[in-house]
Amino acid sequence: MNQWRQVFFRRVLTPHLEPDLQWAWNSLQIGILTFFLLPTWGAILIVLSVLVTLKQRFWQVIRQPINQVLAVFSGVLVVFSLGSPNPGDAFLGLCNLVPYFLVFAGLSALIQTPNQLRQISRLIVFSIIPITGLGFGQGFLGWSGIESLQMISGWILEPGGSPPGRISSVFIYANLLAAYLVVGFALSLGLLIEQIIQQIWMNSRLKRHSMLKFEPSKLPNKLSISGLGITVIFATIGLILTNSRNAWGLMVILAMAYGVYVGWNWLVMGAIAGVMLIFAAAFAPPFIHQPLRLIVPGYFWQRLTDQNFERPVEILRMTQWKFAWGLTQARPWTGWGLRNFTPLYEAQMNIWLGHPHNLFLMMTAEIGIPLTLVFFSLVGWILVRGVWLWLSWPKNSPDRVILFSFLIGFTSLILFNLFDVTLFDLRINTLGWLLLSAIFGVVLHFQSPTQQQSQLQP
Repeated sequence: MNQWRQVFFRRVLTPHLEPDLQWAWNSLQIGILTFFLLPTWGAILIVLSVLVTLKQRFWQVIRQPINQVLAVFSGVLVVFSLGSPNPGDAFLGLCNLVPYFLVFAGLSALIQTPNQLRQISRLIVFSIIPITGLGFGQGFLGWSGIESLQMISGWILEPGGSPPGRISSVFIYANLLAAYLVVGFALSLGLLIEQIIQQIWMNSRLKRHSMLKFEPSKLPNKLSISGLGITVIFATIGLILTNSRNAWGLMVILAMAYGVYVGWNWLVMGAIAGVMLIFAAAFAPPFIHQPLRLIVPGYFWQRLTDQNFERPVEILRMTQWKFAWGLTQARPWTGWGLRNFTPLYEAQMNIWLGHPHNLFLMMTAEIGIPLTLVFFSLVGWILVRGVWLWLSWPKNSPDRVILFSFLIGFTSLILFNLFDVTLFDLRINTLGWLLLSAIFGVVLHFQSPTQQQSQLQP
């Protein structure tokens, strides 16, 4: 047992720069590794890592200006919740935000280096194949979960998917699986491209003449490239089978972003050609779309045109957005309180709806315009700092790809929330805060005086 434990800690986990944070870092790594398949157990480990870090770096955390702003932000949210028409729902809604401010504070102090980003990316990507595999079984073989194991696993498979015909795997709805796979696609493709670039440089025997310096542990091998390639394929097929138009579009955008970044014009042109072909089959005049529909699978163009779906006015996104904006106009300063969109919409439309399928509009309706602008300004400021750091690194830095993958992975999740809301799912909400914390943690580390006067330490 001890031997297996030693192998696990040596081969799976990575060391932390600061020895006193090693336990917290180990807890976070194991937590991420298990989180998407066993969310309850993974969440416990992630929370432990946050609490230990907050204890070890208490003064550093409370002196960080952005954490101070979030503390004040939390206090204002509490006050606004007291004035909500449904205070109970509003206070319950705080659970989807306020605890994550502590998660952000702790993880941004714990995560500091590109190596940690790389490790986090690997751990997130690890779950893609088993999760999509379960989705394939659910969609094609009618697999269902064992109810007695739900207390342990935290999920149960719905035969045929949720909703039927769209795989959802270990998530309660297909769109949540799509959100996870969008981020997983971004991270796995980033790891794969990083490995391919290194392999090309090695094979061409230019390593000694290049300014790039790779540690032996970071040199690629064909097995890791093959594994990442298979993972990207699984993520791609999984995204297609979620039948999420939102996710399809983001997958194409991500592929094009990487194509532009590494100069793979064939990937960019292929993505553009594929999109144009599908859109022409869906929306072009009959003399164009009729022959194209013989080539393009109906699975794609029928989904774009909603040909196989009934769309009552009450569940159209435009209807939801107009209602949310109406709520915003009625109470623009304080909003109606978190989680209050649902009862208000149900009272008006006689249909239950969990959210208005747009995070920004939901927040303006529920917490008011000023707080929403403050919140998104903070997130945007962190992203800008991350992009600025990425631009400041030399173009031949081996760590640029991994930071780029985190930046576009988080951005894709934000874009996903323009047409959906993932705030209410434990795993996707945590994933978003994990990515944001990691970006900010690396920014803080490299702005420190000791790092400003030294070269990147991969």
